[in-house]
Amino acid sequence: MVEIQFRLRPADLRAIEVHKYFLSLRERREVPIEEAIPDFLFNYWEQWLHAKHRRDAMAQIEEILRYKWFRSEREGRDIGTDQAAGEWIPLHAAAWREHNESLEANDFVRLVVTVGVCAPQDGSTMAQLAEIVRRHYVDVYMHKPSMPGCSFMLGDRPYVDVRRSGGLRLSEGDTVEFIALGAEARDAFDEIYMLLGAHRVC
Repeated sequence: MVEIQFRLRPADLRAIEVHKYFLSLRERREVPIEEAIPDFLFNYWEQWLHAKHRRDAMAQIEEILRYKWFRSEREGRDIGTDQAAGEWIPLHAAAWREHNESLEANDFVRLVVTVGVCAPQDGSTMAQLAEIVRRHYVDVYMHKPSMPGCSFMLGDRPYVDVRRSGGLRLSEGDTVEFIALGAEARDAFDEIYMLLGAHRVC
């Protein structure tokens, strides 16, 4: 693991995951996230961010127009776009942005567990987790409090690629968060859950 302090949002990470996929195809090897992040930031960040702002603005306009339609139906008159925007922004904009930037809205699956007594205690846990991920079409990243290093920062939380986390150890009672992206994310999570003898954290 390396100490990398990029502070990403879920939408940023989703874009980097797409970039990582195409970079791996071009390089004919599995490009790690630690390599994909700086390549994306250096070569594509500004263009992507500009396009994202444009998409977000258009999506917000659509939400306001939808709100205008419902409010106009209720009032029995056209309330107008200005009034609709004036009502929607203080009532709904913050929640809409929070959802739009969430892990779930960006196609990530999340699992938070407490490691159980049945988890392997011989130091091989991380190797077994990495093998589960390798068997599935998925990228899985893990957060554990007080990790010594990370692949990236998502907000203020460090995450490490499960396939490159050999220096970490998990113990009974640890609370661990996994986030995953890929067609087989839920299958991988089922196996991770079973391996750790875990209890889900709600």
